[in-house]
Amino acid sequence: MHLPQQLRSVAGVGIVAGLLVLIAPGDALAQRVLHVPSEYPTIQAGIDAAETNDTVLVAEGSYEGKGFVNLDFRGKAITVRGENQSVRIWDSKGGDGVRFVSGETSESVLDGIRFELYGGLGLRIENSSPTILNCRFEGVEVPPLVQLRRTYLMFEHEEGVVLIDQHSAHERVLFEQFMGTLQRGEAPAQRLLFPMTLSIT
Repeated sequence: MHLPQQLRSVAGVGIVAGLLVLIAPGDALAQRVLHVPSEYPTIQAGIDAAETNDTVLVAEGSYEGKGFVNLDFRGKAITVRGENQSVRIWDSKGGDGVRFVSGETSESVLDGIRFELYGGLGLRIENSSPTILNCRFEGVEVPPLVQLRRTYLMFEHEEGVVLIDQHSAHERVLFEQFMGTLQRGEAPAQRLLFPMTLSIT
């Protein structure tokens, strides 16, 4: 179809405007950065307010008390990051550092925070596989650990005894690492020495 120059110009503007309308909603989906403590008083408050892909950024400094220990990601795919890896969480009342107990995946990231905990556990992970980067856990209570037949690890838990198959645990670690590289598009690949022809029907 041939249109006069003026109509073509108008049609072009209409197309551009339509694209702008389509692109604009994408801005609402942009990742947010939630600042602690300037916007949210505690890390847990930031976590509670965060949505998928958001980052809770904790300012440099030392923190203690409710909302900074016994942190719970609540199954969210978010990142909690200490600014410049200079964030210290301190507790002497038996609190845990972070709990991943709601099926968190590798998209739940804890990065750049040092925990000094006396009487509690640094991490409590149950049926979850979070990503932990650049974190330190000091003064953490470590339960007695026993190795059985060079295969099993057994240690005491508040609800009884925990038995871990080292071989299965190692396979799970490798699996999570492999899935992480796939999700990030970093899976290694190598060309075949001799090309192979595949017939696809």
